[in-house]
Amino acid sequence: KMQERLPAFRSQRVEHAFAVAKDAHWRQLRKSREPYVNHCVETAAILAELGFEEEIIIGAIPHDTLDDIWVSVEYLRSEFGSDTADLVSEVSKLSQVNQLMRGRGSPLTRDELDSLNRMLLSFIKDVRVVLIKLADRLHNMRNISVLPRETQLRMARDTIDVIVPIASRLGIWQLKGELEDLCFPVLEPEAYEQLKKEIAASGTSKEYVLGTILALKQRLQDLGI
Repeated sequence: KMQERLPAFRSQRVEHAFAVAKDAHWRQLRKSREPYVNHCVETAAILAELGFEEEIIIGAIPHDTLDDIWVSVEYLRSEFGSDTADLVSEVSKLSQVNQLMRGRGSPLTRDELDSLNRMLLSFIKDVRVVLIKLADRLHNMRNISVLPRETQLRMARDTIDVIVPIASRLGIWQLKGELEDLCFPVLEPEAYEQLKKEIAASGTSKEYVLGTILALKQRLQDLGI
């Protein structure tokens, strides 16, 4: 299906990346009970839909494989070359930084978050690493409903505080907008339900919906959310 919808997935190298990821994630399931490799493919599909080059799509498919015992940077280098291997390695390092920040006992202040975002962007030499991470988070957010409520809150807060500002700094507005929209019902469920009622009552006027969303986003910014 991906090959029919996205020409980039017809490449032999992309097909090989899928085969490697499938082997690496053999029998691994997500919380949704879907095969883990589906997440890898969907992450790459997000980037393909945005028109990014083949190399980043190839790197996105095995982006989580270094967490598996038998996959190494050397193995990826032998299969795909140094560019893809280094790309996947940097994505893995960025994920480790994110996990360390998640382990903090207290939330970061706004100034600390701004400093963290600037540090992450300066630390990353290849912007493709960030793009893969953005796509990875977007797919996770699209499926956030299968997670426990506490995990949903943590992920949505992390997305708003760290991931969305990075998307904004890079000017990836489509990803930034969807990430914000997905975080909204998790972080502000009452306001989200009220919005749905108002939209239904208004007859789903496009202008009304856009105006309400903009007003709510401004309110979230005012609250520091």
